[in-house]
Amino acid sequence: MEHAAVELRITGDFNADYAALADRVATAEAVIADMPAPSERSVALHDEVRAQISAQNAARSQFLMEHRKDVYRRLTDRLQAQHRISELCSRAADNFPALVPRPDLLAAEQVLPLDQREGRESTLALLISAFLRDPQCGKHLLASMRRPNPEAWDLLREFSARGVIDLGSVTIERYGYGAVITLQNNGCLNAEDLDLLNRLELAVDVVLLSRDTRVGVIRGGVMTHRKYAGRRVFCAGINLKKLSGGQIPIVDYMISREMGLIEKFRRGLSLAEDVPDVRGRFGKPWIGAVEGFAIGGGFQMILNFDKVIASEEVYFSLPAAHEGIVPGTANFRLARHVGHKFARQMILFGEKIYAASETGKLICDDVVDADAMDGSVEAAIEQLSGAAAAANRHMLNIADEPEDELLSYLAEFCLVQAERVLSEDVIAKVKAW
Repeated sequence: MEHAAVELRITGDFNADYAALADRVATAEAVIADMPAPSERSVALHDEVRAQISAQNAARSQFLMEHRKDVYRRLTDRLQAQHRISELCSRAADNFPALVPRPDLLAAEQVLPLDQREGRESTLALLISAFLRDPQCGKHLLASMRRPNPEAWDLLREFSARGVIDLGSVTIERYGYGAVITLQNNGCLNAEDLDLLNRLELAVDVVLLSRDTRVGVIRGGVMTHRKYAGRRVFCAGINLKKLSGGQIPIVDYMISREMGLIEKFRRGLSLAEDVPDVRGRFGKPWIGAVEGFAIGGGFQMILNFDKVIASEEVYFSLPAAHEGIVPGTANFRLARHVGHKFARQMILFGEKIYAASETGKLICDDVVDADAMDGSVEAAIEQLSGAAAAANRHMLNIADEPEDELLSYLAEFCLVQAERVLSEDVIAKVKAW
């Protein structure tokens, strides 16, 4: 069976080019619609479906190369509206259905195990990547992802009144000029999933919006897991069981995490002009209080903190290459901490860093006895609570990491990660987890 030709004739006329794309997509979808359900397909038919979708994406890529800015401006009311990437994809489905999968097809795929998926979500990654490759659209989209979640405003009032918020797997507690966010995903050693990501980002919003808070702290809670019962653990990285079950979305987790949560750590919030000025506008200093270990996504987080305090037994690792995926923005940032050679050893060969080692001192500002952690955190909050700290870390981040370089990395990350998640080696590995 032959799939649709890759080449799409681009004329430069938006309406004509979109009509040609829509025709190409409709032809390919008609072929897929005649095939058996995913669970009933042979390997050959499964490969053919993916080839059909790949051909659609090649045509979409050609269209977006010419018209991505026009599409983005139409979806954002000429940059007047700010949408998170999930909402942006939904608006694209309503306004330009040939650019993204039909919502029913996407929803049907998201409940399938990885080995039966057709790669529909990779089309959304392609769209986001195209927007990020345009400097104006990319900067607007990054700013949109740094808007506070609407629920944060109600939680802010509660936090201002009580000084404590319990979000289940995440808690916030006022600590002098600081606010300590504690990860409490106890059953899986603070492994990250979509629910933890959303709750943690919401907590970060509250801390950044709080006028009474000058410094944020991230710390792992006391575990109930039998192996670590009664001990604090920072983060075990991505939840592999949920990845294997197809419950870690490419867009809403893997891409949103880097553009939302991680960027809020680094650059603070993007607020509307009519919002009264708060310290969160330029970001706030962040402290990582690390006990046990920081694996994968946990380690990726601390690369964005202004001070890292680790207890003596702590180790760091990035097992993403072994798992078959890309460790977020760690590839972009790690070498600035440990140098290019050791960054490659960590990412490509799974080398661990122990906090007490010489390399560990390039990651950690302080390595302390476990009993000294509380006092060290308190002292660090005091050190970073000065009025000029937020402004200076803001300028340091601009010097360290020009936004154009980040946009280029993220644009490529969207495509590569979407490809890796559905690659044969990843699918084989997740079946064994």
